[in-house]
Amino acid sequence: MSDESLPVYLEKIKRIYYPDKVVLDNINLTVAEGETVGILGNNGAGKTTLIRILSTLLLPSYGIIEIFGLNPSREATQIKQLIGYLPERFSFYPNFSVIEVLEFFSRLRDHTRVDQADLRERVIKALDIDSYLHVPIRSLSKGMLHKVGLGVTLIHDPRLLILDEPTSGLDPLARIQVRKFLLDLSDDFDKTVLISSHILEDIEAVCDRVFILEKGVMLHQPLWISELKNKFDQLRRVEIRGDISSESIPDLATIDDILYFQTSSRGIDLYCHQQYVSSLSSLFSDVPPSDHTVVANPVILEDIYFLNHTKVEWMAYLS
Repeated sequence: MSDESLPVYLEKIKRIYYPDKVVLDNINLTVAEGETVGILGNNGAGKTTLIRILSTLLLPSYGIIEIFGLNPSREATQIKQLIGYLPERFSFYPNFSVIEVLEFFSRLRDHTRVDQADLRERVIKALDIDSYLHVPIRSLSKGMLHKVGLGVTLIHDPRLLILDEPTSGLDPLARIQVRKFLLDLSDDFDKTVLISSHILEDIEAVCDRVFILEKGVMLHQPLWISELKNKFDQLRRVEIRGDISSESIPDLATIDDILYFQTSSRGIDLYCHQQYVSSLSSLFSDVPPSDHTVVANPVILEDIYFLNHTKVEWMAYLS
């Protein structure tokens, strides 16, 4: 392949841990310059293994991987100059101040590629950490520490950012602040970004495309968030609430317009085409008790993730 314009090219990537545990299987992925791509998956799905392979920290057992046309098995040093990697868990010297951490990591990088002082000022301004520059690392909140971590990934002006669970464990305000920064990355710093997360709301907010990993397998090729949202418009998640006896529930499995349903002590949750909602209300109008409610909600990325997990072919249903 050797296409220097492609930040990421993966073909039939497989990773096996001794003796025969397959963690990733047949992963194919191409990421174009300037894209922000999200990797979704439960714990143990293979997200961190994939991120570590992309970051040159781990080699695949089989398959082809190229980062800007470079091969990690032979050219890892050159690749590391082009990427910024933020792991889920990281730490800095606790007695260093914020500015000392940024300066320390900038000195470790290739100074010929970029004006370090100018870039450092841009990073500090973008992250809004001016007032914390002389605060020791040990005194920072978790949210502020994540900001410093993001600053370190940017301090050498990488072309590709690889972020593993960048908002995990943050309080709501810190999550919003980090998410806003991630949204501005492509525009303000002209970066390609790969984000691994299990927080659906963050992926939906900041990514151009998204794909789901489950047990080491890609459930589908990356889908445009805009494309998904257009498809979402046709789907509704319907909540039917009330003490409905199982004997009085219509046979929902025989209704083609219902994509998926499940019953519980709270009532019935189901997914259907928006055009069927009115028919659904009529279907349940005579079902006791008379005070039950039928509420239709727009579908969000969390619902699509759930449907993928239950192996429901929602894309075929909408096509």
